[in-house]
Amino acid sequence: MLSSSLNWKRYHCKIIESNEEIWINKPATEPKPSTFNGKALAVIEEKDLLDELLELGEAAGCEIFFISSDTPEGKQFLESFYGIGAFLRYSY
Repeated sequence: MLSSSLNWKRYHCKIIESNEEIWINKPATEPKPSTFNGKALAVIEEKDLLDELLELGEAAGCEIFFISSDTPEGKQFLESFYGIGAFLRYSY
């Protein structure tokens, strides 16, 4: 389940000092990350988090549902769970 109002970015970054690659998720309204734990970062790629989650879900064969934030319940879902949720199941 994804909120139709999800407005976050996913940054693929490299820590300059060690060349270690990390991924950082931030609201789209915040500036791009420039440091991580006091170490300088270089942003390699920037992507909408919603697009990234759609790609991952489709690759895993998941059924994806969009939740509108036009209702009080949808707005609460966006604010309480950042607009990302899932039903998990497993079988023996």
